[in-house]
Amino acid sequence: MYFCCLQAIQNVIRHASNAASVVALSLDGDEIAFEIRDEGTGFDVATTPRGMGLQIVQDRVDALEGTLEVTSEPGRGTRIAVRLPVHELEPAR
Repeated sequence: MYFCCLQAIQNVIRHASNAASVVALSLDGDEIAFEIRDEGTGFDVATTPRGMGLQIVQDRVDALEGTLEVTSEPGRGTRIAVRLPVHELEPAR
């Protein structure tokens, strides 16, 4: 989760000119959710291919059996939202 947030913030620095951004974290039942919103230039999600940064986040989210949602519009900033299931740890033997 930490590295997903870090990658998303690095994307803000690289692609949104280090625009003002917010990181929000919440626990909702058996899921932990976080999102990173920025006030950058945004982009058209439908026509812009995902770069390496978003692919890294997607790969990490997939490995944790979560979901990733990217919403953005030119001139309106970007929102990266991740939901991950919370699993109970098994006790050490």
